[in-house]
Amino acid sequence: LVFVVTSVSFLRERSQGTLERLMASPLRRGGSVPGYRLGSGLVGPVQGRLGVFFALTVLRIHIVGHVLFSRILLESGEDTLAAVALAPMAVLPTHKRGGVGGRLIRHGIDWLRRRGEKVVTVLGHLDYYTRFGFSRDRALAIASPFPADAFMALALRAADIPGIL
Repeated sequence: LVFVVTSVSFLRERSQGTLERLMASPLRRGGSVPGYRLGSGLVGPVQGRLGVFFALTVLRIHIVGHVLFSRILLESGEDTLAAVALAPMAVLPTHKRGGVGGRLIRHGIDWLRRRGEKVVTVLGHLDYYTRFGFSRDRALAIASPFPADAFMALALRAADIPGIL
């Protein structure tokens, strides 16, 4: 029951936008209670699965796509720039070519821009990601183990490090 109540609260908070503000707040070292950290580590996976089950079966929410942005660090000499990598993005086969992926990417980029992020990188199909402003040329200054023809970058704001975007 606790998992269901927490999941419903999570969905309610998420839909009202307050969770987004909470997640964007920085945590201080020692700012969380050790018992909470231990408890969330043990029950988190179970709670997550129950939340998804509840959303799908009771609330009849259908998840058709997903996008994830992860924090990365770009280095140039002694300078470091916090950036974001777009990966992975997935859309159910039954919903491909319906604009779901594009909406996920546009919404994510808008959200990152509002947060003040400067650079987003992606590894993917050139024809697809250039629609959203990603460019191979912008990624040339970034040392990467990935193939140059698939590694792209998008500048959301001017970077503070010369040579990176």
